[in-house]
Amino acid sequence: MTITRPAIVLLGATGFVGSSLLRQLATAPYDGVSVHILVRDPTRLSSYGRRAAVRVMTGELGRPPRELFPAEPHIVIHVATRQIAREKEFESNVSEARALADALPASTRGILYGSSASVYGQGSHVDVDESHPLWPGTALARSRVEAEAVLLDAARRRGVTAYCLRPRMIFGAGDRHTLPGLERMLRRRVQPGSGSQRFSVLDVDDYARIFLALCHRMGTSDSPEQAGVNAAYSRSLSLDDVTGAICRARSLPRAWIRLPVTPWIAGGLRTIPSEASRALATRLELYGLNHTYRVERARALVGGDVVDNDPLERFEAAVARA
Repeated sequence: MTITRPAIVLLGATGFVGSSLLRQLATAPYDGVSVHILVRDPTRLSSYGRRAAVRVMTGELGRPPRELFPAEPHIVIHVATRQIAREKEFESNVSEARALADALPASTRGILYGSSASVYGQGSHVDVDESHPLWPGTALARSRVEAEAVLLDAARRRGVTAYCLRPRMIFGAGDRHTLPGLERMLRRRVQPGSGSQRFSVLDVDDYARIFLALCHRMGTSDSPEQAGVNAAYSRSLSLDDVTGAICRARSLPRAWIRLPVTPWIAGGLRTIPSEASRALATRLELYGLNHTYRVERARALVGGDVVDNDPLERFEAAVARA
């Protein structure tokens, strides 16, 4: 069946990515698309979630209500992944994916899952594509790999399309982690690595546009596919690019302490039986090593309008708005 204008079931509407998706859905050409959302606390919804086209339901993803899913053909966008928690609590990412897979009705025509490039592992990555083995090194990344497998398998069994989007570093409106974390680091005059290490980055609003472009594609294609998709700009940024933009905007001096970062240092921290040590290793790897990913698959699916945006221009604009 071909769907020309599918409805959307959005999970995680009050979060960083979900809030951006609601903003994008309030603009042309998406305004008027039927949207069903499931939230624990409706008071946390932005004004974009209170439009006539949005049906709000209160509940838990672990027990999704039947009325969450419209009878009309629809795409499920799942961006309700737990990001900050104790290691043992990340299992909820997997159990909730299973509950969602079990609850999907016949009218579901596709699944989009907000995963992460962390599924490829914690070492240095240079121009990694989706054929790279999945080798998660943290509890969060392992939960993402397992959730991906659950949702991709559910899509295969149903004969519908599913894409697991894998960004690495997201910034933009509502960012409480990437940009604030970098700014705190710079105010301490500390910077990991040489500064030449490079990252694949993406503004959250462009990330939302990729989701919605995929919804349109899934609504106009009869060829089901299940795959991971790297989500980033085609050009990367160096840490010096990123910290330079912040320092110029905030009138901060450049860092004068540069901490060496190697996989051996991070690996040594991970051998310490402490969640705090493992969290420090993850932060050092994130900012101190290369993390660049190829986006040919994303370009083939949604075109170059988003992935070929200038990453430094987008990052500078986000810093100016913050």
